Amino acid sequence: MCPSAARPVIDAIQLRTRQPRMPAGSGIRQRPESLRTCVRRRQFRQRERSGFESGRSDSTTSRIVPVLQEFENEVAALPIAMSADDAGIVLAVTGASGSAYALRLAQVLLSAGHRVELLFSDAARLVISRELGLPAPGDRDSFDIWRSFLETSLHSGLAADWGFSTLSGLSDISGSAIRVNSPNDFSAGIASGSFLTKGMIVCPCSMGTLSSIACGASTNLIQRAADVHLKERRPLVLVPRETPLGLVALRNMTTLTQAGATILPAMPGFYHEPRSLADVVDFIVARICDHLHVKHDLVKRWGADAE
Repeated sequence: MCPSAARPVIDAIQLRTRQPRMPAGSGIRQRPESLRTCVRRRQFRQRERSGFESGRSDSTTSRIVPVLQEFENEVAALPIAMSADDAGIVLAVTGASGSAYALRLAQVLLSAGHRVELLFSDAARLVISRELGLPAPGDRDSFDIWRSFLETSLHSGLAADWGFSTLSGLSDISGSAIRVNSPNDFSAGIASGSFLTKGMIVCPCSMGTLSSIACGASTNLIQRAADVHLKERRPLVLVPRETPLGLVALRNMTTLTQAGATILPAMPGFYHEPRSLADVVDFIVARICDHLHVKHDLVKRWGADAE
């Protein structure tokens, strides 16, 4: 080793031996720096003295700077994959009673021009079949099948006489407006906080799902997506449909409220003078939309007569 190359190592050894010691009896043992760390620090100080502070750069820096500049230019030229304005709304449907709330909410969101990330649990499909007399499509069914189901499900089957109005624009939505996610697919975008959304709704929300979200279980994509919205401080609206409520459920709701979620039970009001089952359903859907700042004209608001 030549003398000039050995000099930083020798200086580093001397620097290491000169490290301050803690006072005797302090009970604190200080871990000495490694020889490699001392060598690097010594080399850095030598570069500073040789001209770094005066604005001159060494040969390594002169080679790195153009590469970094080229990389920054390439990154700036990349298209933005998603912006906050393009983000969709997650709608998860679980096995509680009240599937009409979920389907009407999907119609309103799509009609208002929002992209919807759909999640249907197996129990939700059983409840839809029981309450509406219609089979729900599968996770891998085509966009056309899902669009037809969402557009007609509340105008046929057992809900044909419930009085739902037809919303404009549903038949014109594009394929990018709906994405159906499997509850077992943790590779989906909504499993990560880096995937932008405007919020999430679990409607209806079963007590099992509510309990799992409250304790952070994340055993399926519905629970994981809800956990993501809590940690990212995004709107999370849970719509339980259960009565009476036990102490465990009430404590879980308190925990979720403290964590930032909104508990919006399916408890319809009657001051809007409902004339049909559709009016009752629309009341709850309207309250959900209000919490996610989704425009609608589903119900007459309190105080509207005075204006």
